[in-house]
Amino acid sequence: RTTAMRAKGYAGMGVPEFGPTVTRKFKDSQKDGNNYVDTEVEVSFPEWCRITVNRIVQGNVVSFPGPTVFWLECYNKKSRYVDAPNEQWRRRPSQMLEKCAEAGSLRRAFPEEFGEEYTVEEIGAFGSLATSALRGTVRAPRRPRVGSTRDRCGHA
Repeated sequence: RTTAMRAKGYAGMGVPEFGPTVTRKFKDSQKDGNNYVDTEVEVSFPEWCRITVNRIVQGNVVSFPGPTVFWLECYNKKSRYVDAPNEQWRRRPSQMLEKCAEAGSLRRAFPEEFGEEYTVEEIGAFGSLATSALRGTVRAPRRPRVGSTRDRCGHA
């Protein structure tokens, strides 16, 4: 948002739209002494999110509907050994998905400012089983450029 504001054309965003809540079990593991024990964790999350960003173009406010961002395509895994979401994505599934949807919307509304820069939340999903499972139908985004203008949390 900060970068969009500096571009002098940011005119706010709409209320995030969320898809239905889905509950799914994920393979997990817990440390038991010196060994790891296979477990399962059940997580409820919105299936998708979409946000519209408004931009001033030639004196007019123009709405740029962002992409539909699916939770299973962008969540971060706890580790490379399990497909369970990490603690942030487990505790705050809507908030984390909303961040990714907003980033996608800002890239769409301000392509000259953001190009193909991705947030920290989005980057973690590049190696997830969810992305691998969808590899035939969904292309994984490129990694962010060196010298990115993102802050430590991945915000624009």
